[in-house]
Amino acid sequence: MNEFATKFRWLALLLAAAAMGGCSRDVQIALDAKDITGAKPSVEVHLIGVRNTGEYRRLHDMSMTDYWANVKADANVYVMKFGEGLAGTQLLKTGDPIWANQWKDAKMLFVLSSYPSQKDMAGDSDGRRLILPLNWRSWSGSGPIPIDIKATGLVCQKPYKPWNPFEN
Repeated sequence: MNEFATKFRWLALLLAAAAMGGCSRDVQIALDAKDITGAKPSVEVHLIGVRNTGEYRRLHDMSMTDYWANVKADANVYVMKFGEGLAGTQLLKTGDPIWANQWKDAKMLFVLSSYPSQKDMAGDSDGRRLILPLNWRSWSGSGPIPIDIKATGLVCQKPYKPWNPFEN
């Protein structure tokens, strides 16, 4: 096989692999809220890579109040903590082992916040739950996925194309 054919085959394999799997990107979360006293609220954020329909349905349908009342240590969860004396902006880098280990082949990223306290709602309707695609075609440009924690809930500050392999 000549050198050109070998290079072309490798390029085709890389493109096929990228098209089938999710993507990992830096995820930047910033606390952009204050409580009624004007102080930074104490907030815990969980990031969870989802690979299958069962995980997706469980996290999508679960009451956020029940989730936070029954939090248990889980290797699939990346935890960030915000509040007075803590960093106001935090970054989950693409090089973190959670991407290659627990979240390998993840298709969706759930971002769950303990703030603000509000009435439970399903899916993205609850401001404490943000569901983002990990399909590389959903995101344009480079740089991290920026998410703000606001008084009304989680807000992704980068436009993306919706994609969900778990919904019909």
